[in-house]
This record gives sequence, structure tokens and C-alpha cells, in this order.
Amino acid sequence: MIHQILSLVFNTKRQQFIEDSHSLERIQKQKLETIFRALKAVPHYAHLRSCKDILNLPITTYSDYEELIQTQIETGQPILSKKVARYEYTSGSTKNQKKIPYTKSFLNEINEASSVWMSDLYHKYPEIKSGPHYWTLSWSPNQDTDDSELFPFIQRFFLQKVLLLNQKIKSTPTLESSWFATLVNLIACRNLSLISIWSPTLLMRIKRDIQDMAPQIWRTLNEGTWAEYSRELSGLLPVPRFDRRIGLTDLVDFNVKVIWPNLTLISAWDSATSRFYFDELKGQFPDLRFQGKGLWATEGVITIPFDEQKVLAFKSHYYEFKCVQTGKLIPSWELEKDQIVEPVVSSSNGLVRYLIEDRIQVSGFYNSVPCFEFLGRNGTSDFVGEKLTDLDFQNLQKELLKKFPIKTVVFLAVSANIPYYQCVCQMNENNQFNSENIQIFIEKILLNNFNYKVARDLHQLRGIQISFTNDMTKCLDVLAASYAAQGQFKVLSLYRINNEILTLLSDVTSRE
Repeated sequence: MIHQILSLVFNTKRQQFIEDSHSLERIQKQKLETIFRALKAVPHYAHLRSCKDILNLPITTYSDYEELIQTQIETGQPILSKKVARYEYTSGSTKNQKKIPYTKSFLNEINEASSVWMSDLYHKYPEIKSGPHYWTLSWSPNQDTDDSELFPFIQRFFLQKVLLLNQKIKSTPTLESSWFATLVNLIACRNLSLISIWSPTLLMRIKRDIQDMAPQIWRTLNEGTWAEYSRELSGLLPVPRFDRRIGLTDLVDFNVKVIWPNLTLISAWDSATSRFYFDELKGQFPDLRFQGKGLWATEGVITIPFDEQKVLAFKSHYYEFKCVQTGKLIPSWELEKDQIVEPVVSSSNGLVRYLIEDRIQVSGFYNSVPCFEFLGRNGTSDFVGEKLTDLDFQNLQKELLKKFPIKTVVFLAVSANIPYYQCVCQMNENNQFNSENIQIFIEKILLNNFNYKVARDLHQLRGIQISFTNDMTKCLDVLAASYAAQGQFKVLSLYRINNEILTLLSDVTSRE
């Protein structure tokens, strides 16, 4: 019944989205006017006189707002943003986290996209109405946030009735107790119908940890106590009721048809560097259906999956796009197929003409609205002036997979007295690992980059280092643990790490 109510509520947004998709320019200009009215009410934008003034402002990044946001947090005064509901932290490493103001109007902008996405899910996959949904919750004991706050009160009320996890799970004293409680609740929910995660590697870890911790999970559910986690969880969460038709061997074997017989759909990232792991998941769960997620950043939503495409969330924010080839800013209604661009987003939370450092390509159109394919992050690694981009390493990955019997690969930018880059490979089964050949191949490609060659010639960078692993997902688990929001951990081609993280990785990698 609750799913039926939500489906009806969200369907209104879906129908309006379809109707308005024929009038992109009109809707976007209306959105800019709405954002202008919100901005002119705060001191930082009091000088604005019209929407045209917004379009005369320079492109910005987080560094342009950092001091303003910190002052706003400390004083509580609406300097940049009005009616802030909370500050959402980005999913980068703790020291690089950004604090993004989530105002009531900004939450409404996000809701425009999330409601259409949910309605399309119900429309395409009606079987997900048969049971609860698991949405990723990131452990954050110091942040009193609720992921369902992306929706208005009435929708939130009903959503909380169908979401599997109690929000208190992410407020437990330790990450370990939060994770254990998540696994226990997942196994206890036999009528689970939808799993919505960000990185596909998270579900791989769920599967592996349920198998490895099967005896502890089984004992907790059968005895009705949290056992070794009683101190952290007993006063916070009850042990869920358990369907005893699930046996211990079902957990050890991860028998999905017994554990979750109603499970219909898995939603996860499927673009760029996540594609390999998304396909791996499809191989591990051959009887289930899959949907790739749209492009969401903490600073705003860019695309949502709709009608088999990743469609611009044109009713959420005002969008411009920086052409990679020319540097020109293009409004959404003037984009052409195959253009490669970077999103520039203006929102009512005070982030105006804000550059999202992602590279995307126009893949087609839904009526008048552009659709995109995510190509990768647009960040730069620059220890000593070498200026290597994430896309450089993404292309390196592709070349390695063509040349060598490698299953998957990631690169590490290691901060040290003399910094260096490291390639971690997982070879195909029954193939020998030859680090020297791989090292020569990578170094030859990198030396084509003039800045990298200069840095190597001046001995400012060490040569590429090679290591291998039997299970790349274990390496990604280590990397995820160094990020603030584990559930939002992104699979990238390049990770910037220090020696402390490198030491942890040595437990799951080795040299030839």
C-alpha cells in the first residue's frame, strides 16, 4: 500500500518532467529567475539586479566559497545561503572535504530529480513494490543527517516506511558496529526488493562480509543479542526478527534466491571506471535486473536515469557547460551531440556558476533535453609540475588492458619525500605477473608527457612502481576506509594517498 501511494505521488513529477522536456530553454530560464530571487536575499549577492548579472559572474570553484561558508557556519548568519537545513560533507578524504550548504530551496531542487528517478523506477520495475528498499547510508556519527531529507515531509514520511535501515545505524559509535548492524538487518529482511548503492564494489563487499561473518550474523539473529557489539548497539538498535527458513549454509554460500527471493533490481554506478565492477556484479547476480545511476555530486545533480538514458535534470538547477575543446560556456539548449563538456551549475544554495570537475559527453537527446555519458573526473595530479590528469590514467588503464592479461588496474599517486606513481594490477586467472614489462610499457607512455619527462629527468619523481593483488575489491576497501563517506566511495582511475595508506595496502598487495 505504501509503495502504491509513493508511486502515485512521484508519478505527477514524472508526467510533468515528460511534458516540460519539450521546452528546455523556457524551463531553464524560469529556473534561473527562481535562483536569482533566492540569491538577491543574501548579502553576498545583494548587488545582483537581474538574471543577466548572474551570467556575468565568473566561473567558480569551492575555494571561492570556503571562507564564506565557514563564517556562515560559525555565525549562523545567512551570508551566502538562506534557511540552511544542514551542511553536507563531500565524499573526499577528510582533510579535503567540502561543506556544502543544503538550504530548503536547494533540497527542493534535488527533490525535482529524485522524485522523477523514483517514479521511473516504479514505472519500469513494478516488482520493487513488493518489499523494502536498501539505500546506502554512510556512517557519520558527528552528522545528524537523514538521506530521506532529499524529499518533502509527506514523501519522507512514506519513504521511511519502506526503507530497510533505521537511520540510527549510521550514528553508532564505531564504523565496525554500524557495518555489522547493516549486514544483520540485510539478512533479516527476506522480502528486500531493491538495492540502491553508489559504487558497485560496496555490494561486492556486502557479499564477501556476509560470507566471512556468517557465524556471527547467524548467532546474533538466532539469539536476539548483538553479542560482541552489545555495548555499542544494545541501547540504540533492537536485533531484527529473523526468518528461520534461511540456514547458515545459505549465508556461507550467499544463496540470493533463499536470502532475498523478492530482490528485483540493483542500482549502482555503471560509467567510466565503475563499468568493470558493474559488469562483475551482473555476472555475480545473473538473475537480477540492473540500472546505472545518473551523475550526482554533493553540490548538485547533473543527470538521472530515465527512458534508458542519462537525462539532464533540467528542472533542478540552472546549467551551463564548458566546452573542453574551446573553453566556451554553452547553455543546455545549445548543446550538440558528441560534444565533450564540463558542467557549470548555479543553485539556490549560493553556489553560482560552480564548476563540477567531471567530463561528460553529449550522447543524445530526450525530446529537447540533452543526455550524457560520464567520461571521468577532471582532476589533476601535480606533485612537482607533472600535471597528469585522471583522464590520462583512465586512458592508461585502457592501454594496459589491451596489451597485457590484466583483469583490472588502479593507479596511486603516493606522497613521499620523492613522490611517485604506483600501478596496482589484478591479473587474469592463470596468467603470470611480469612487473618489468608493465613498468617499461607505462613509463614509455608517461614520458610522452613533456612535464612528466622533465620531472623524471630532474629526479623530482621516482619511476612508476608496480604491484599486484589477487582481489582488487580488497584494495578498494582499504582506500574506501580513508574516505569520510564510505557508502559514497567512488571507483576512480587514480587515488592520491600517503605512506600511511600505502602501508595498509601492503597487506593486500605484493611485488613480484
